[in-house]
Amino acid sequence: RGKELTEERKGRPVLLVSFILGGVMWALLAIGFIIGVVIEGAPAISPEFWWDDILATSVVFLGLPGWVFTFVGWRKTKVDESGLKWGVAGGVLMAVTGFMLLPGALAIIGGVFSGRKPVTEPATAEIEQ
Repeated sequence: RGKELTEERKGRPVLLVSFILGGVMWALLAIGFIIGVVIEGAPAISPEFWWDDILATSVVFLGLPGWVFTFVGWRKTKVDESGLKWGVAGGVLMAVTGFMLLPGALAIIGGVFSGRKPVTEPATAEIEQ
């Protein structure tokens, strides 16, 4: 049976935007974290700024796996598979960091949309009969 022409999965562009935005945000915060480590030494949780320190560290260490999961979800939608699990998992990891809330929300939305199978011509012809 030949390969049928299908529409692109709806979540694919949203997952791509989430991947790009998440990568930029992660890179900027990771560079800032590394510069902070070089200038100030190993990160110690200070009493005044403990929340900021925890958030910055979580972005560096949780944001990256979320970003990678989003990329895997986008790649799955590129070959016309569902990116639901990977997109949602990546989105949750990015959203948990706090700083990457927007790319995380986009990854969750893109993952949910990619879970729906696009409509093909032969399938709609079978339903009509």
